[in-house]
Amino acid sequence: MSVEERVIVSSEAAPAAIGPYSQAVRFADLLFLSGQIALDPATAEVVPGGSPNRPSG
Repeated sequence: MSVEERVIVSSEAAPAAIGPYSQAVRFADLLFLSGQIALDPATAEVVPGGSPNRPSG
């Protein structure tokens, strides 16, 4: 596979990356996602309480 098959994926609706990485990279039929913290995109503040879908324990 060639480098031309690599596609950087980003969204204006998501908080911008805080480091030198992409929100996601698609390579052929694979999608590599970066980690996500609970940031409010309007304020860039961390949302307290975590995700309601996160398992406890």
